[in-house]
Amino acid sequence: MRLASLGAGLAQIALFIGFHELFLCRQVEGSVPGDFGLGYFGIAMKEGEKKDKKLTIEVQNGRLAMLGILGAMAGEIQNGQILQEFHR
Repeated sequence: MRLASLGAGLAQIALFIGFHELFLCRQVEGSVPGDFGLGYFGIAMKEGEKKDKKLTIEVQNGRLAMLGILGAMAGEIQNGQILQEFHR
């Protein structure tokens, strides 16, 4: 039962990401790489200082997220348990 639901869940994720990549996120001609014209949370922003600040904040949050998951993985290696087992 668990494997069937796991496979169905992974298939849904793969279909959603595939649809998003193929149909929704298209690179805007003449724009910087990664600018799909969708704006920030769907709100289009004009070029300028505000847009640069928001993009810098997003990059910094991504870096912190990577450090957080790296810390979790380091703890798993050190203890030999996954994070879920460790906090029980």
